[in-house]
Amino acid sequence: MGTRPLRLALASFVLLTAMHAHAAPPPSVEALLLKGERAYGNLAYDEAAQVANQVLKQRRLSHEQLVRATRLLTLASGALGQEATAREAALQLLMYEPTFEVDRDLSPKVRAPINEARLFWRDQALQPGVEATPVLAARAEGSLRVELRDPQGVVERVLVGYRWGRSGEYTEKTLAPGRWLRIEVARPPVGETRLEYFVQAADGNDNIVFQQGTAEDPRSASLTQDTPRPSAANKTDGSEGGSLFGSPWFWGIAAAVVAGGVTATYFATRGPDAPPPTTALLTGGIRCGGAPCN
Repeated sequence: MGTRPLRLALASFVLLTAMHAHAAPPPSVEALLLKGERAYGNLAYDEAAQVANQVLKQRRLSHEQLVRATRLLTLASGALGQEATAREAALQLLMYEPTFEVDRDLSPKVRAPINEARLFWRDQALQPGVEATPVLAARAEGSLRVELRDPQGVVERVLVGYRWGRSGEYTEKTLAPGRWLRIEVARPPVGETRLEYFVQAADGNDNIVFQQGTAEDPRSASLTQDTPRPSAANKTDGSEGGSLFGSPWFWGIAAAVVAGGVTATYFATRGPDAPPPTTALLTGGIRCGGAPCN
């Protein structure tokens, strides 16, 4: 190869490399969602549906992004009269966000798929979602018990995180999906009573399908550091407030009193030739707390 062709090849390579380096980065998920929502507001339903589908092909969508994209696809498809697509999207939307309410000012062809999806989920015995319940104890380990309701079987993993206090790193654990899940919670630091936690259920694309709280906006629970003291009625060790009949002092004093009475009676009634009293006679068969007194 001559010098001229070699120079041309190098120049082309440099030009292509420069063009690639200066190419615009792909739009972010947030930018796409804003573009699609703007298109829907301008009655460009085809563009809105295309953008929604583009977002839903992404990975690692937050729960909010997943809901916004599915809502956009539901409304745009309904407005276009694409009943099957709108109905399927509406089922997903109300699984992700059961509290979604459709605007009554929208046309019936937009509202109909959403109303159908609402009736479908209303008739199901298991309502979709995830919920964590803290079980805490002062100066002891606790747990977070998680209920996952996934009737469509879309969840691939469940992430649970917690921390004591309002700041610091979360202790996180990833669990395989199941109806009932549980993780251990370390005992609280001295003086700390606030637990912050979140739980997120993700699908195969790592999109957050269900959640309760986030790392940025966690749920919280509190505990009382004081542990209950045993009540006086339950004490049997003879300490203050314990049962009188459970105290060895009571039985010792009672034995002495009874023995004294038996001895006095003996000397008052014995004849001049009667033998001296025995131990059995002096104790009178008294039993101290269920055992013979010594």
